[in-house]
Amino acid sequence: MTDYGRSEIFKAALKEIKEKRMAEEADARIRRQEVYQKQPRVRELDSELGSTGAAAMKYYLTHPDQDKDRIKKELEGRNNKLRRERASLLMSLGYPEDYTDVHYECPDCHDTGFIDRMPDGSIPKDPRCHCLKKKILELSYHSPYMKKTIEKENFSTFNDQVFSDRPFEKYQLSPRDNAMRCFDLLLRFCQDFPDTDPRNVFISGKTGTGKTYLCNCVAKALLDRGFTVIFQPADDIINALGSLRFSPEPSQLGLSLKSADMVIIDDLGAEVPTQSGPALLLGLMNQRLSEGKAMMISSNLDLKELQKTYSDRFLSRLLGSFKYLEMYGPDLRLRRF
Repeated sequence: MTDYGRSEIFKAALKEIKEKRMAEEADARIRRQEVYQKQPRVRELDSELGSTGAAAMKYYLTHPDQDKDRIKKELEGRNNKLRRERASLLMSLGYPEDYTDVHYECPDCHDTGFIDRMPDGSIPKDPRCHCLKKKILELSYHSPYMKKTIEKENFSTFNDQVFSDRPFEKYQLSPRDNAMRCFDLLLRFCQDFPDTDPRNVFISGKTGTGKTYLCNCVAKALLDRGFTVIFQPADDIINALGSLRFSPEPSQLGLSLKSADMVIIDDLGAEVPTQSGPALLLGLMNQRLSEGKAMMISSNLDLKELQKTYSDRFLSRLLGSFKYLEMYGPDLRLRRF
């Protein structure tokens, strides 16, 4: 998938949020002018309300001996009276009280992308608002390649006829019946998300049995419902996790792995072996499990093969916290229809 530079994505995300805010502010100005034309008194009230702060400051500076609490209380009472009159005028015109207000999409940052103070008054460690983080995630991983792929490979285009209906090796269900069983389970998983139990899925199977197709189905279904999804090969996930631990400038993918609603790791076990890889993946798994956030993992390796590459603790997490599905049958990429 295309990976844009971190600074370019950050700038693009901010630009989208800024343009959204500017558009809504422009709409609010148009609504305000509409009201002013119908009822000029509203303009007068807005002017009076807007001048209160400056007048109070001037008075404070020129009368330092006055009781500021008393003056503040008087000004608040005056402003409340003006606001009540304004609201009454709007309602008499058939408008709601907030008709001329700016209706920000994000009430937490007012579409600026940043939060200066937390509700308790403290300064946040990461001032980026959740809406900015979500936009960065969308721009990072909703690449043209991914969009094109999931438009072709999703629940609505799933064709069970590509799977063999003949018995296969030791399995009781035919590859087709098994594929439909997995399809139905994952469809319900997406419909119930995030209130699923378990919240995580592990799919194993040889090359060409449909694992990645099912991952694409899940990715599109969750994206369509507004959830944030990271869908990357195991190699890229490990590199991103390494950047968090070892690099002074962590990658955007690494930073987003903690906040995404769903992380899909494709082709676990096919990555280039490294000493730190298994520990990094286990750390990610533990962190997301502890926070109740979902994961989906696909691998060409079965559980016994994974145990050789990873650890007993890693395998224990898979067995204890993931729904295990297995895809099998002839390699679909080699079949001719």
